[in-house]
Amino acid sequence: MSIGYVSTPGAPRAIGPYSQATRANGFLFTAGQVGFDPATGELVDGGIAEQTARVIENLRAILAAEGLPLTSVVKTTVFLVDMNAFSAMNEVYARAFGDHRPARSTVAVAALPRGAQVEIDAIAVLPSGAGGSGSGLVVWPVFKTATEAPQVAPVGSIPTRSRHRGLRRIRLFVSGNRPLVSLRRGAVFVCLVLLPTLSPLGQLAAQDSTAVAPAAPVPPPGERRAPSPMNAFFRSFLVPGWGQAKLDRKLTAGLLIAWEGVTIGMSLKTRHELAYLRRTNSERAEDKRREHEDWLVLLGFNHLFAGLEAYVSAHLSDFPKDLKLQAMPGGGFGASYTVPIRLQ
Repeated sequence: MSIGYVSTPGAPRAIGPYSQATRANGFLFTAGQVGFDPATGELVDGGIAEQTARVIENLRAILAAEGLPLTSVVKTTVFLVDMNAFSAMNEVYARAFGDHRPARSTVAVAALPRGAQVEIDAIAVLPSGAGGSGSGLVVWPVFKTATEAPQVAPVGSIPTRSRHRGLRRIRLFVSGNRPLVSLRRGAVFVCLVLLPTLSPLGQLAAQDSTAVAPAAPVPPPGERRAPSPMNAFFRSFLVPGWGQAKLDRKLTAGLLIAWEGVTIGMSLKTRHELAYLRRTNSERAEDKRREHEDWLVLLGFNHLFAGLEAYVSAHLSDFPKDLKLQAMPGGGFGASYTVPIRLQ
């Protein structure tokens, strides 16, 4: 969403960290206006009627800066120090808006800046294409970015090779100083694996101009569609427990995630210890290297086992949940754990 700011000498200038008005999502939101004369910066002489008239003129000037009439206002909020002055304010307000009747809220407050008696803010509708709907919100920030050449890269810009040169040097190390796989190649491999498997239909079926494939059955409301076995396998192979969670096997997913944390933690711990022992030329370095490799093997085995378990569970997705809690006769609770096994 693009936000634009309005500033006009026809209304009192902003004297704090705010704008006279902002444009956003097809609307213009004005700041609260009090009876300041924009020429002098002081309250106009007179009482509530004179201040209300000045407030509306200030609002009219802000709207005019965006090419809007007073009839574009859809909502106003009036703040009064004294509710006994409502009638006098309302008379001037009605005369200014005429037959136009925007929504309005009137609130009594304890005080207003510099002794003002009334403050009004407004929300107005911007015309189509002026930054509020359709392409208006998109064209304006793109044009602004292209013409101003900001020092900092705008949000959503495409990263260039020169700006992110450091990303190409990121490597994943397992043991010693040999790079296992570069981050960019690993990301490409993951995308190539996930794109065909995470699709809800698995594969896209070709259609000709004369025949349309029948729509896939829609599961009943509140029921989640179980992933396919290969989908579940790749989910849990990449992140142990992900496929189990999708299959509503929450306890198994939790155990696999917990073991994943243990193996990752121990792999990192033994790696740091191995690096220290090598720096000190300790005789225990070789034993620590074997221990580190053992934890790496367990880490890889956890991914493989989680994928295979999810693959089997997806074939048996009609089984009940793995963990079930229920009240027992005579008080207390019982728990049961289901292992999906089907004998042909």
